[in-house]
Amino acid sequence: MQEPATETRPVRIGAVSYLNTRPLVEGLEKCRDVELSFDVPSRLLGALLEERADVALAPILDAMQSPEPLAVLPVGCIASDGATRSVKVFSRAPFNKIRHLVADPDSKTSVALATVLLTRVHGASPTISRAVQSITAMLEDGITEDAVLMIGDKVERRAPDASEFPHVLDLGGAWKEWTGLPFVFAAWVCQSSRAEAEVVRRAARLLDRQRRHNRSRIGWVAHHCAEAHGWTPHDAQVYLDKTICTELCEHKRASIERFCAECAESRLIECDRHITWMS
Repeated sequence: MQEPATETRPVRIGAVSYLNTRPLVEGLEKCRDVELSFDVPSRLLGALLEERADVALAPILDAMQSPEPLAVLPVGCIASDGATRSVKVFSRAPFNKIRHLVADPDSKTSVALATVLLTRVHGASPTISRAVQSITAMLEDGITEDAVLMIGDKVERRAPDASEFPHVLDLGGAWKEWTGLPFVFAAWVCQSSRAEAEVVRRAARLLDRQRRHNRSRIGWVAHHCAEAHGWTPHDAQVYLDKTICTELCEHKRASIERFCAECAESRLIECDRHITWMS
């Protein structure tokens, strides 16, 4: 496909609709040469493959198993170097005795991570099904499964009752304890065939600049965005400043490669899949 002239259309950026994305994109909606759209993580790959987005903040698992090869842009990510506060398994039973886990329908990478940790670390062999409605709605209706996997802002707002689900596994913390590495949940990706396109290069420059700018004003970002995502300003600032990491450094690249290997070992992806890095 031939790219149109550089200035004929805005850069189309697809992002995750959670608080942890705001340090990456806050302010971009004011740029006249940007079309910024938001969705849940599980739908962003479709936007990219259907060319409704030039780049997308897609779950890292999509970079491993997309039907069309993707490339990871080194301009930012959503990661944690330890506990996440927003990606957790809540269980009635001890983790090694979980038989059935129902997963948040918004999640892909987190389902794979939960599978790896429960099987490889805790020795469980649960069946895992994706919820057909929101986990919070299921909890309100009453569920019979041993455990639930929840991601995003709703973990902070509407976590399950601790008396009913007393065992809590923060997946980022569990990965760090097991591997010694941070965990990358999502990264900016593009179709590999378009990695050299001017519109993608332009998107990469914009995203890198905005992430660096927002890092310098993270307190303002947290306070400005907290209420809309159901957080208190204080908790939002702690979360964005101390919990979420957005720089795609060498340790995070190593973690992505390790996760790719673990997913292949657990037969969650094809064994010959590898990560393509855009320079």
